[in-house]
Amino acid sequence: MKHINIEQFSNGELTQQINREMEAVARNIADPNTEAKTTRKITVTITLKPNEQRDFITTSITTKSTLAPTLGAVTALAVGKNLKTGEIVGQASGGNVVDLRKAREA
Repeated sequence: MKHINIEQFSNGELTQQINREMEAVARNIADPNTEAKTTRKITVTITLKPNEQRDFITTSITTKSTLAPTLGAVTALAVGKNLKTGEIVGQASGGNVVDLRKAREA
């Protein structure tokens, strides 16, 4: 069997897709809103389908990255005049209200 150059496989599509997923993983790792120690994963699926004469192969490449989830979400809720004072006047549907002024001071 002839050696296959991965860089040229499927007109470079494999390399392009892997590079795209590597960039997504790198952004996810650099994001301070994700857990640093979570393992990220890139899955590559190469599907080869020959024709009846076995002289032509249709190639399909699929890549998928598994990233670390973003930690928490901030929901701000303010009503009427209290918007100017910063007073907390309501509660988010999840029940978790974060006073961002106190968080910033800490």
